Amino acid sequence: ITSGKGFILRIIYRHGTCTIKEILQEVALSPSATTTALNHLEKEGFVIRSRNNDDRRTVWIELSQEGTRIAAQMVENRQALIDKLFGKLSEEEKKVFFAIIEKIMM
Repeated sequence: ITSGKGFILRIIYRHGTCTIKEILQEVALSPSATTTALNHLEKEGFVIRSRNNDDRRTVWIELSQEGTRIAAQMVENRQALIDKLFGKLSEEEKKVFFAIIEKIMM
């Protein structure tokens, strides 16, 4: 799974069920690239699309059982990496580190 598709899986995992519009608010991809990624994820069996019965223009996106398994594993792996990277730092050191990163990003 590419990093872009993985990011989309984690967004859906966090939201449960969401729309393409909600995904677009969190990804740094164009609408067409996001739709293409979702098409691949659906074809691979990781996501399920369904129409909103109240508003047929709205398409709900949710993870399949396999998509949920993969996304949960990705979240677990990401947390393990974060713990490994920052586990040796004190809380004060973490605050300083993130304050520096925030200052750089501004």
